[in-house]
Amino acid sequence: MLRFPDTSILIDEQDAFLVRIAGGCRALTHVLLNLLVNACEGDGAKAARHIHISTHAQVSAGKRCCIIAVNDDGPGFPCELLNSLPTLGVTTKPSGTGLGLMLIAKVIQASAGSLQLSNPAEGGARVHLQLECA
Repeated sequence: MLRFPDTSILIDEQDAFLVRIAGGCRALTHVLLNLLVNACEGDGAKAARHIHISTHAQVSAGKRCCIIAVNDDGPGFPCELLNSLPTLGVTTKPSGTGLGLMLIAKVIQASAGSLQLSNPAEGGARVHLQLECA
């Protein structure tokens, strides 16, 4: 991303698939771009230098699903984001609103998917999206 020249982004696609997402391709683009920008900006004081996006398909509850994982080496998520779905106003950035993650959560929820935020033991942040394959 030209806006973040010091951040490396690795995309690892294991399977080709179409996903069902409320809002279609435009919504999926918004979700992924917002996750990347969040990782690149970090908490406003520290940002990710390396981001790894991986995708693969799996069968869950008898349905073929797409898993999109975004991992970074940034500061991780604050505890209040890990314990519940993101809400408006919960942010790590001094001038943030919390709107981005909240909208992502709403789009994934409207798509009958799931969103999980975590802080891996080795540091950084992990976002795990699961969407039904089309």
